Amino acid sequence: MKRKIVIVASLSFWVLSVWSGIRFLNSRKTVYVLNKVKDQRTEIKQEDVVAVNIPRYLYLSSFIEEETNLVGKYVALGHTLYPQQFVHRESVEEITEMRDGIITQLVDDEKMFTASVDIQSSGGNTIRKDQFVDIYIRLTSKNTDPVVQELVRHARVLAVRDRKGEEANDSVPVVMVLAVTQESYETLLRGDEMGELVYTLSANAYESGQSEVNEEGKRMIDGI
Repeated sequence: MKRKIVIVASLSFWVLSVWSGIRFLNSRKTVYVLNKVKDQRTEIKQEDVVAVNIPRYLYLSSFIEEETNLVGKYVALGHTLYPQQFVHRESVEEITEMRDGIITQLVDDEKMFTASVDIQSSGGNTIRKDQFVDIYIRLTSKNTDPVVQELVRHARVLAVRDRKGEEANDSVPVVMVLAVTQESYETLLRGDEMGELVYTLSANAYESGQSEVNEEGKRMIDGI
């Protein structure tokens, strides 16, 4: 009798195991993939993402299951994502997690201009990311009064950072990073070689646009 009970119990366990295995093999899981090639440091947009149902046995915990964990993020450095490829969490990241994330904010023909600043040259530490600034050159000599001339107007601020590389909200700024056009970039480089650059908030400090060269200022430094 006991042997029959053991046999019945074993058969029941085997049937249950087989049934569970079949159920697992037939179950499916929704994950999100891309429908186009995305290279490193490119943003993933809504239209790039599609949902696919895969057999559960193919699923790994590192796969991305939520659309919100893809849209708006960037492909990580050293990665390329291909259509229908399973996307692992480590292959994408938030812009705030990227040490070089600033470059993704450049548009069209913009270049990144980096300048050393202090409290005085940064408008008393009033300048912040996403504002727009005008840049002046200050020329001094022993025999004449200082000359101040606008070089570039309406340059977009990408970052103002302190010595730790963090945003200088409540600390002393040492570096300012700007997005400027090619012509503005060349003008600022020359101006930086010749004198002190000073940054002030534009009159329309929150109005979008691209930097412009002040032709009078450009002629002045070209003639020196």
